Amino acid sequence: MIKAKLIVVLFNAPLSSGLDYAVQTMRILSQTNKVYGYSLGEPITWRDVVAGRFQKRKIIQRFDQYIVIRPFFLIPGQRLRVIRVANYVLSGFFLFLYCALKYVSYQKIVWFFEPFYIPPLLTLFQSYTSVYDCVDYFSAFSEYARKSEGEILPSVDYVFVNSQTLGDHIKKIRSDTKVVPLGFSLDLFEKFKNNQKTKKIDPKKLTIGYIGSISSRLDFLLLTKTIRALPDVTFRFVGEIEKDVFERRDDLAYNIKKLQSFPNVTFESKVSKDKVPQTIASFDICIIPYRTQNLFNKYCHPMKLMEYFYMGKPVITTNIEEAYRYNGLVRIASTANEFANQIIQIQRFGWDKKIQIQERRRARENSWKNKFEAISDALEREFSLRQLD
Repeated sequence: MIKAKLIVVLFNAPLSSGLDYAVQTMRILSQTNKVYGYSLGEPITWRDVVAGRFQKRKIIQRFDQYIVIRPFFLIPGQRLRVIRVANYVLSGFFLFLYCALKYVSYQKIVWFFEPFYIPPLLTLFQSYTSVYDCVDYFSAFSEYARKSEGEILPSVDYVFVNSQTLGDHIKKIRSDTKVVPLGFSLDLFEKFKNNQKTKKIDPKKLTIGYIGSISSRLDFLLLTKTIRALPDVTFRFVGEIEKDVFERRDDLAYNIKKLQSFPNVTFESKVSKDKVPQTIASFDICIIPYRTQNLFNKYCHPMKLMEYFYMGKPVITTNIEEAYRYNGLVRIASTANEFANQIIQIQRFGWDKKIQIQERRRARENSWKNKFEAISDALEREFSLRQLD
């Protein structure tokens, strides 16, 4: 593992969002390095100060081993992107100056996951070794994301991706892109699984489960047809409702209301991290019904796949490209009819214990520890070569 470095981690998702990659990255890296997180997704504005939210969401928040800095938007008008960027750079400059004065002799790394607002910050931190820990196919997320990533890829020092599918795309621009494990909370799931027996599928009381963000990423048309075809099967959706996820207005509320009209469908609020294994354990079959006409979904590598795997659950997905690489472990369906038939097949014949063993092996391979060891090996080689120079 890399050690004795100063690492600034830039991330867009709020700490409370449930997206684990930023928190896990800071937690693991801070065990052997000085780590500062720069939370772009949680800026503090003058309105927050006036409303009294300033005390609840601090500019500087200390965790066990790392510190998170939230940008303060001195310049009003953050609805304009140019103003947001200016505020990010301004707050980032103070962080850069502080690190320059306090950690003079440290080798420094700037580490980020998404391209949003990153190009000007990379210019600010250009003296640092830069690491793009790419966690999704952002070129298909929005035009702004595509342009930002286009600026980043030629200049960043290292590019790591969490799937072979994503690697195949980005290697067209950066041939030195390295594929590393996905990363998931193995410790949390091991702790739960060691005290639990595997739930057997009850064909008479079948529960289909999805856990994660409930947004327009889901294929609601496919779900509607599948649920209508299986009136005796319970469908549970657990997670936070996230509207307008692709930076444009969507009809999420209408689609959720339509599914709620079915008597065999329940929507449940987001659960805490420590309750995720317990929730998945209560499912008979797990699903990832993403709308793969959207390339962001088609080329993703969902972390929930490893969570489902570790719990030894049958998994059915739409035609997500990376799912095809888990030959025999994932059932893939392109239509509602295929989705319903896959559920019926598993209901009828159950799930082989040999497959469960393979699922858990693949999940362990994709632990956070294995991911950071792979990245650290590459970075340590660079720093060793620098010392030789």
